[in-house]
Amino acid sequence: MQFVIDPNLVQPILNQPLETPPAGRTLYAQTSVSIVLNDGVNRQKCIDALIQSDIELRKRPDSYKLWEWDVTHVVGNTVFFGVSWYDRSFFDSRKNAFLNTAHQGYYAAFGATAGNFTVRHALV
Repeated sequence: MQFVIDPNLVQPILNQPLETPPAGRTLYAQTSVSIVLNDGVNRQKCIDALIQSDIELRKRPDSYKLWEWDVTHVVGNTVFFGVSWYDRSFFDSRKNAFLNTAHQGYYAAFGATAGNFTVRHALV
């Protein structure tokens, strides 16, 4: 997944994809996400939440890694990131999880709603 962004405006963030898919997994789909935030404070809160999620995900055994975060970038107050999906049924059931009520609570912590998101899915 690639974003066409002026490299002079991009601020890379900690999240980095795993070098190879988890053991026994094959990439099934990729999702690109952008979140437009209203200020730098909320942008940083969003980044911190993604980093914490990435840290927690990496603690799981490979057999439980059905998805992972891809590289995250920031341009102004917009956060761009991707999701790599390794399981078809998990992707089918979770690809729109960003719309559920539990996630809405997370977004409130950085001043966002699902309306701030642009999400595109692609099967590979």
